[in-house]
Amino acid sequence: MDFPSFVNNAEVGGKIWLFWASEVDFQLTACSDQAISGWFVFGSRHIFSSFVYASCFWEKRVELWDYLRVQDPQGQPWFIGGDFNIIRTDSEKIGGLFKAPRAKAEFNDWINVCALIEPPSCGNTLSWCNGRNGGRRIWARLDRILVNMQFINLFEGSNYSYLPRSSSDHAPMLFLLFKKNISIVKPFRFLRMWGSHDGFLSVVEQSWGEYVEGCAMVRVSRKLKRLKHVLIKWNREVFGRVEVEINRLENHIQRLEENLVTNFSLQVEEEVVQAKKAHLQWVNREEMLACQKSRIKWLAEGDSNSKFFHAAMRVKKKNKIVDKMVLEDGRTLESAEAVHLEAVQFYQSLLTGSNVSFQEPELALLSPVVTDAENDALCRLPSEDEVYWAIRSIPMDSSLGPDGFSAAFFSLAWDIVKADIVDMAKEVFEGNPFTKFFGATNLVLIPKVEEPMGFG
Repeated sequence: MDFPSFVNNAEVGGKIWLFWASEVDFQLTACSDQAISGWFVFGSRHIFSSFVYASCFWEKRVELWDYLRVQDPQGQPWFIGGDFNIIRTDSEKIGGLFKAPRAKAEFNDWINVCALIEPPSCGNTLSWCNGRNGGRRIWARLDRILVNMQFINLFEGSNYSYLPRSSSDHAPMLFLLFKKNISIVKPFRFLRMWGSHDGFLSVVEQSWGEYVEGCAMVRVSRKLKRLKHVLIKWNREVFGRVEVEINRLENHIQRLEENLVTNFSLQVEEEVVQAKKAHLQWVNREEMLACQKSRIKWLAEGDSNSKFFHAAMRVKKKNKIVDKMVLEDGRTLESAEAVHLEAVQFYQSLLTGSNVSFQEPELALLSPVVTDAENDALCRLPSEDEVYWAIRSIPMDSSLGPDGFSAAFFSLAWDIVKADIVDMAKEVFEGNPFTKFFGATNLVLIPKVEEPMGFG
């Protein structure tokens, strides 16, 4: 191995040896008989790291949890990996006895107290095997990697996997700081924060007001397509990027306050007040953007929760990318592109079928329960208020349609778009067929198991 530097804990009775390459540096800060801790430095990055080889005995592991609590770097990126010799839940073990509830509870308590999470993993989920045959064989997840939110924020694409076992009963872990980027075309997404800009409605009104020929469905679809490109250009040239504007205003406020200290004037003081108002507005926009992306509905906006929202977005990406799949027929899809093509073929076949017949004799056994008057009321053309309140009932940050517009857009620009939207709703009630634009849908593959084997 080309690792010229190393450190160990043999002097305190431990069995941990840590090697590192010449491109990085490690600064040891503490060690015990079950862990080594220190700072990894590469470039401008400083990562606090703890490497663990936990005891098989419960009393000794309690000492390890206490040691690691003290090692918490408090707000700095923290990486912890190794053999913890304990599982978190019974689902992480196959065979043997499912006991040690107290040991599992103390392990989970330490993880929760230190606010640690597991980064995404792929492949096998059980890292240890006792190597015995038949019913005496036991599998368990004793080895794992834990990180804190600061580490996730720094290495958003980090992930790990278990390599094949060879001479050891433990599987080696391979941890990747940077996940291979998959080139994708990002679809248009309406951002609710755009509605906070003074010029937003005038941009929408100018684009929407241009004449489009056709029925209401055609008019709405073509106007939305045109408006999409207008908003993309307006966002780039007028609205600006949130993080850039926040940094610009923070630097501007700092310069103004320095000027105010050395050369006080009422004009500069007023500029400081206005700059702080603008900064607060952009911070609120950042929070709205983060909330929309993270889809956290149970936490009310406010109190500068944007860091939490950003962290939640990164955590939600855990195990959500399907870039490999072994199908039930034995075929292996080795890339995200291959999974994509197979999914398209599967759903094209699934959604292509013959017309459904309702001429079934069993239907005669059902007696009508809706009166003619109720049926007429249900089929009556909707009023403007009914359409408006139907849109308002949809959560502002609900999932976007294939066109990229959410209910937030129609609520914010209702006075501009209402005539076309109400006409379109009436066309639907009159029985007009949907145009292709409104019949489109998005297919999103969300794995419900560790290793999906199909799309059904």
